[in-house]
Amino acid sequence: MTAEYSYYRAEGLSLAAVETVNEARAELKTLRQSLVQRFNATDVWGSMRGDPEKYTLGEFLYHDEAKVPQGWEVRKQMNYDETRVDAIFAQPPAGSPDHFNIAAVAGLMTRAAKMQRLESAFGIGEMPMRSLPAGRYSGSFVRYSSLEETRQPEGQEAGVLRDYYTFMFASNSAVRGSDPIDHLKLDGNWYLRIPNDRETGAPVFVPPDAVPMEYAEMLKLDRIENMNRFPRPRGMTSTP
Repeated sequence: MTAEYSYYRAEGLSLAAVETVNEARAELKTLRQSLVQRFNATDVWGSMRGDPEKYTLGEFLYHDEAKVPQGWEVRKQMNYDETRVDAIFAQPPAGSPDHFNIAAVAGLMTRAAKMQRLESAFGIGEMPMRSLPAGRYSGSFVRYSSLEETRQPEGQEAGVLRDYYTFMFASNSAVRGSDPIDHLKLDGNWYLRIPNDRETGAPVFVPPDAVPMEYAEMLKLDRIENMNRFPRPRGMTSTP
């Protein structure tokens, strides 16, 4: 079977794109955490799904109603038998000072949100949508195929380390979704995963200055990075 992805070591312009994405994600995370701390929340969600040119923040998550700022609109989520509050979602009323301040921070988050994908950093369009049959799906960054059942042949097994975008790991029916360019740091270098054209097997985008990698080498790097992150404990020794 044809490999679903091509892999590259990021260098030159491709490495600059990776660094841009990493900086944007870090900035977005910092701004979100500053809002969470400011309003004593557990978390807050945001996205650009409603408006591709504007980052929008949603409700703040709380587990203690006493921490919700005074005057905010509150929505409680109960457990399955309605005997306990599982979560509290709150947001300031429209036109309030808190609403204005949150919207101002969301404006700062828009630029970072736009640059948190490699497609944006490279200045290219979206990658082709991916269609998969029913079954179990791999979430590994290094993978020959996304469908678990097709990863059995030697040399086509998946790596250990997770990718950034996979959130669905099984389905009872065929699925279709996005398949963006992904990146991961392995043994000190950044690597790119590019979707291949399903008919030709060629990468749909060739990153500038990047070095093509063989799949076997990517599996080796995955094992090395896994050992670097999770070293085995040394055996106990004793002196006579």
